[in-house]
Amino acid sequence: MRCLVCQAETKVLESRAVSDENVVRRRRQCLDCAKRFTTYERMDLPALLVVKNDGTLESFKYEKLLSGILRATKKTSITQLQSEELAKKIKKEILSLGKTQIKSRKIGAIVIDHLAKENKVAYLRFVSVYRRLKTVASFEKELMSIKK
Repeated sequence: MRCLVCQAETKVLESRAVSDENVVRRRRQCLDCAKRFTTYERMDLPALLVVKNDGTLESFKYEKLLSGILRATKKTSITQLQSEELAKKIKKEILSLGKTQIKSRKIGAIVIDHLAKENKVAYLRFVSVYRRLKTVASFEKELMSIKK
């Protein structure tokens, strides 16, 4: 890494991991002018494409995943911070599959599995939108599966 001031080589004084986002914080010092600065290195993950139900491809958007989880967990015992942690956990699970393409149905199934373990109300909210439940009978069927 070159110095931001004089473009000379730098040395690393300190390195540490920042959160669980695959980021490394490095404190550096220039070998010539002795200026110090901090850099953040983020691992570049391969692009993940989502195969929609109609066959179109869309890039995976963490924000969209988080938004769905936040909507499902709104006004439940799950806090926003817990929802964000859940979304990170799900993203990590999806990326660990090692695929370049994943069906939206698979993502939905993973979210449903996690929500079922976390909060039954959030699970039911998510399932009602995800599976497009429109009748009372379909809601009752989901409620019966929760009770088991």
